[in-house]
Amino acid sequence: MYEPHYDADSWALYFVDGPPGDKDYFAGKINVFVCGSLQHPGRMSPLIGRSAPFAPAAARGFLRRWEKADGRDVPFMLPDPDDPGSVLTGIVWLDLSGEEVERIEEVELRAGLRKRIAVEVKVGERAVAAITYIRK
Repeated sequence: MYEPHYDADSWALYFVDGPPGDKDYFAGKINVFVCGSLQHPGRMSPLIGRSAPFAPAAARGFLRRWEKADGRDVPFMLPDPDDPGSVLTGIVWLDLSGEEVERIEEVELRAGLRKRIAVEVKVGERAVAAITYIRK
């Protein structure tokens, strides 16, 4: 069961399945920012095969827009051309392996509608390097 933990140095709330120990999850392998259905641990955990740590996060300069794709409405993350200071909230999954990211990309890059980019997100006062998937 996920438990909330608080990093007082960066005013960051994060969630770990069990006790956090002394590990700095924010400085882990690969971090992935999502703002759609993969925010839910019940979808992400089966996809990657474990309960990864995560934190609420914000990406500056982006927006979420629903667009038609393959005959259905799909949420897409897009740069916000009208407001580079806009803030899009979501979840950053922390300390993922390359194999776990490949599993995520099987979903995010399916049908060639999105592309992978590097992004910096804020978790509390902490800047976290991550990857994300935006509309092509």
